[in-house]
Amino acid sequence: MCQLFFAWRIKILTKKNSLAILVAGLSVASGLCAIGAGIAIPIVKELAHFDRFQVVGCLWLGLTALVDLLITVVMTTNLVNI
Repeated sequence: MCQLFFAWRIKILTKKNSLAILVAGLSVASGLCAIGAGIAIPIVKELAHFDRFQVVGCLWLGLTALVDLLITVVMTTNLVNI
């Protein structure tokens, strides 16, 4: 939700829909991966088998970091140029 708020702020401040759509799309993808990881955890009962959903977990965390970095770069660049 926080990343989607920043996507809206990017749209308002930069007046560029493409950046806002990129941030929002990656944020939604990250959220869906988080839901997938949350669903997979109760299914896998043994800790030794948690590597079965490692791809979803890594994708979730990687997308979240990418979106946060993108938000930081866009907001910093925009606010420095004001």
